[in-house]
Amino acid sequence: MSTEKIMDQPVHARLLEALIQCRDRFIFYVEHHLANGAAVKAAENDRFVTLANQAIAAAEAQQERLLQDMHDAGREIDRVMAEPQPDAEVTNLTEYRNRDRARRVHPSNAKEGA
Repeated sequence: MSTEKIMDQPVHARLLEALIQCRDRFIFYVEHHLANGAAVKAAENDRFVTLANQAIAAAEAQQERLLQDMHDAGREIDRVMAEPQPDAEVTNLTEYRNRDRARRVHPSNAKEGA
């Protein structure tokens, strides 16, 4: 990934990408040390692979939860926006009061036989 593309990503995504690259490098060193008979060095590097894998899994799970929360929030906004408004044409309290007065005094609102 180019440096420009990486810098355009949020910090969390950049840290996750760096951690993945570090993990991959440690995997390379494990294989390298095993091939050269250095089991202790391979085991030390393998510990870092395990730590990185745990951190990556936790970060990806957190990212998934955040995406789900954003999706749920969007659905809630859509639901609320779809609800009928009490008087969608009224934009402020003064306008509401004036409209309410007009409804009460308008002849079409008078009861028959009164």
